[in-house]
Amino acid sequence: MIGILFLILTLLFPTLALYRIWDTIDETNSDYMEISFASYETNDDLLILRTDEYKQPFYIWEYNEYDASKCEQLFEKIENGGTFQVYAKYMAGRGSSSYIIYNLCDGTGETYVYFDKANEIDSDSFKEFLPISWAFPVIWILICIIVVLVIRNWKNTRNEV
Repeated sequence: MIGILFLILTLLFPTLALYRIWDTIDETNSDYMEISFASYETNDDLLILRTDEYKQPFYIWEYNEYDASKCEQLFEKIENGGTFQVYAKYMAGRGSSSYIIYNLCDGTGETYVYFDKANEIDSDSFKEFLPISWAFPVIWILICIIVVLVIRNWKNTRNEV
């Protein structure tokens, strides 16, 4: 019974990855906010935006996949205290929580992050995770098979003695 429960739990990883590959974020299932960012920092392909209004940071994954000249504009507007219209998804985790930005516009209507590209980046990252996620249930099934074979072989050798 515990083995079946653990198998169901391990199947959660590939199921979640498959869901996230096909899940699209738009205006209807994201949070809308008008905010000014106090600071930003880059970490490889991750842009981390911080604001005084929210404790959690805002992330833009693969920010360099967007137009490079617009990124420079975005950084200037952040430094000048510009206000932005943001559609973001709140992601809560064990150790931390954050907002993932799926659409980001300034007051003039200039779009820096847009839903289509953000969803594509999100989908691609989960496509990369999908083969790894199948390793958990496969390993668990192999462990169960090995245990059954060892116990069966152990019982057969005991009965022969």
